[in-house]
Parts: sequence; structure tokens; C-alpha cells
Amino acid sequence: MEFLLIDLAKGEQQSPEFLAINPNGKIPVLADGNNHVWKSNAVICYLADKEGSNMWPKDRRQIDIVRWMWCLVQAFSRVKRYCVKGTDPAGRKEGLPVFRICPEIAISS
Repeated sequence: MEFLLIDLAKGEQQSPEFLAINPNGKIPVLADGNNHVWKSNAVICYLADKEGSNMWPKDRRQIDIVRWMWCLVQAFSRVKRYCVKGTDPAGRKEGLPVFRICPEIAISS
């Protein structure tokens, strides 16, 4: 497998060559022959499936895996907004409320 470094500061992810692989112009992206896969969770699932790993089972457990992947993506998107903007989802600068990541997990200030 060949790894290529993409210089985001130079905007290389917006080059025509990169956009031909991932029209979203974002990383990560995997090019495997004619297969182009982007988004980290999709890349993980693709590689696990390609290698026949039990991390991507061929039964209904796939539904649970996808559910947890999306749950974590949504939760950490909220946390990232707080860290980047310095406010909670309601726009308050202080008193960060408990963020519910999943029913079983919570992050508090």
C-alpha cells in the first residue's frame, strides 16, 4: 500500500487529481484500483471486508457496527463544535452541559 501526503495548507485536496478520487475534497481517502473510498469509517469497513476480517461480519452484526460508528461520529461532532467555537450547542460560553454521546456514555465538564 502506498501512502501519499496531501498538503492541506497548500490546498492539494482541491486539485483536479485529488477531486477525481474524492469529489468532496477531504481526507482520508483510499484508492484501491478503481475503487475510491472516503470517510474514515467507510475506509475501515472496506479494508476489513477486503481482508475477510471478522471486524466486518457478514451478518446482522454489521447493523450494530454501523449504528455505533454513526453514534460516535455525531457525538464527537458536537464536542468538536464546543472545542473549536468555545461555546456549547446553545451558544453559551460557560456552564458546558453534559453531552450525551450514546445512551451508555456521557461527557461532562
